[in-house]
Amino acid sequence: MATEEAPPQQPEDGSEGLQEDPNASDAHASEPPVPVDVLHVAELGAAVIIPAVTCATPKIAIVTGVARARGIGRGIVTALLRRPEWCVCGADVADPELAMMSRLDAEHAAERFRYVKADLTKIEECRRVVGSALEVFPNAKCISLLVNNAGISNHVRGGTASGVESEAELLEDFQLVINTNLTSAFFMTRACHPHFVEGANIINISSTRARMSEPGSEAYASAKAGLVGLTHSLAVSYHKQARVNCILPGWIDTETDPESKPTPEEHDFHLTGRAGSPADVAQTCLFLLDQGFMTGAEIVLDGGVTRKMIYPESKPTPEEHDFHLTGRAGSPADVAQTCLFLLDQGFMTGAEIVLDGGVTRKMIYPESKPTPE
Repeated sequence: MATEEAPPQQPEDGSEGLQEDPNASDAHASEPPVPVDVLHVAELGAAVIIPAVTCATPKIAIVTGVARARGIGRGIVTALLRRPEWCVCGADVADPELAMMSRLDAEHAAERFRYVKADLTKIEECRRVVGSALEVFPNAKCISLLVNNAGISNHVRGGTASGVESEAELLEDFQLVINTNLTSAFFMTRACHPHFVEGANIINISSTRARMSEPGSEAYASAKAGLVGLTHSLAVSYHKQARVNCILPGWIDTETDPESKPTPEEHDFHLTGRAGSPADVAQTCLFLLDQGFMTGAEIVLDGGVTRKMIYPESKPTPEEHDFHLTGRAGSPADVAQTCLFLLDQGFMTGAEIVLDGGVTRKMIYPESKPTPE
């Protein structure tokens, strides 16, 4: 059974929704046109242009990677807007899918949301996003939350395992994924830094690919692992100003096409009996907002998949040896050799050595595996 998100909720501030201003056309007639990079909901198919903000003392959140109608970014935006104190600026290099904007409008939260189209791999574009957020929501004056969710998969032209790319294309794709998934997070953080309120939150959306991999995922895994390192580094550097944490989602169902959704077998592959949803990630973000003692931490959100030991069913055959990244199962001699190393190694204590032929670094999903979010 495919995961369904919770139905739309009414705003918690008790408002009855948007009312069209009969004088709206006159009121806006003398105003300059809205810049093309800051898109009001009305320009994307809604009925009216709505006020910049309705809450008196709002908090500003900036969420990147929000263009997809059922993506993780949209789930986070929706969850934040259900809390009436939040105003949200969403940023993405792509145009937003209309379904996303229509859903926000239907939930009566659009007056507290603005979308900025920007290339977040460029520091000047990141500064423009921050400037737009502060301009659109002037009552807030500071940034309270940054969610670095922007990202692409490394299978841009087929990945390294397919043999499709030339060396030049491979290097270009690798740099593109690193820039989009990792460098953009650092740039956005630097752009927000002068404007963070004391006690701000930074949440980086990484992936379980930071810990386990599939063939051809070098760029994606490197970028997502880099976000984990960036998280604890920023937590130390910004400890007097912000808490910084990281979420590592596994299989999150972001598909809008019913034919592409997880099958019952794929749901059952998870220890929770289902794949994740954007609402699961959003709920975790809200937890991190409310949890005042956690910083520099990683939260794995994968339905237990990375805790599920998967081995062939019988004793090692040639195929089962090949299941290991080393090409063979281990032997007692491997363990003995490691013990002798520890006897001779005088500086190591309290440490863990994983000796498994790389199996716990091998991402294993059902054959119809998802594309990384």
